[in-house]
Amino acid sequence: MDDNMATITINKQVLNKFSMAGLFLIFLFGLFFGVLSYSYSAYGANNTSVLVRVNITNTEPVLYNVIVNNDPIDLTPGANTTVNCTGLVWDYNGWQDIAIVNASIFRNSTAVGVNAADDRNHHYSNKTCTPCVQYLGTSTNASCSCLFSVDYYADNGTWECNMTVFDTYGVNSSNKTQFQVNPLLALSTPTEIDYGNLVVTQTSPKIGLNITNVGNIPLNLTLRSHAGIDDTDSNQNWSLSCLFGNMSFSQHRWTINSSLPFDSMTPFSNDSVDVGNFTLQQRTSDTNYSSGDRNSTYFQLRVPLTVGGYCNGTVYFNAVSAS
Repeated sequence: MDDNMATITINKQVLNKFSMAGLFLIFLFGLFFGVLSYSYSAYGANNTSVLVRVNITNTEPVLYNVIVNNDPIDLTPGANTTVNCTGLVWDYNGWQDIAIVNASIFRNSTAVGVNAADDRNHHYSNKTCTPCVQYLGTSTNASCSCLFSVDYYADNGTWECNMTVFDTYGVNSSNKTQFQVNPLLALSTPTEIDYGNLVVTQTSPKIGLNITNVGNIPLNLTLRSHAGIDDTDSNQNWSLSCLFGNMSFSQHRWTINSSLPFDSMTPFSNDSVDVGNFTLQQRTSDTNYSSGDRNSTYFQLRVPLTVGGYCNGTVYFNAVSAS
């Protein structure tokens, strides 16, 4: 019995030693595997990189400056003035890439903006501007001009040019600048008053002359006269000089009332006389003149005795600002 018990005890000790050895081997295996796994990750074997490529075939244009030539603008009495709004553009794809250019010029006010309808007093647009040209001798810079035919009665004051350029892909760029339109005080009259053939003591028919405001501000009118065509001392005391004799100022008269008789009309003078109740406003209609910006003044001559032959004189129509 004792021998058997001894054998069993020995076997348990052996088993205990083998168990401890096995656990130790398992621990070593796990440690080794962990080191291998860590090393495997550290050297990048579990990730990769991918090269990304793209070819940008179009870059947007940049309208970096807008200039209005001859700022401030002096309008032309009774006619049109060309206003040149020029944009400077950079385009990585080349200056020829600019396909479309349009612009508007307009009076800078709360009532008028870039999207307002065209009106020759305060808004002009150009959707077919001239083609761009190379600028500064570089392949990427362009100069693009938009021209506007601006009427004489366009509002004076601060205006804006708003320009947009489009490249061949339809990508656009916009910019703007301000400029000034100067006041224009000007009037227009016929070139002569011809009374035709008269005899002494005869009174001519009334001749009406249209006086037109061809500026962009309201005006009043003054009149002055002298004999002959030269404003010399010898002519300043007469209204008309003839081959035989002279006519006094009292023989030559004016009025703004077509029905007024000769004796009630105003005699001319060598001093400027204000034509009362005769204010011509700035033109506002794009289609025709009106009584507001065009009106008539009437003239009449009574031939005295002791004159004969051809006679001539000069009448001065002078515009005075009514603003």
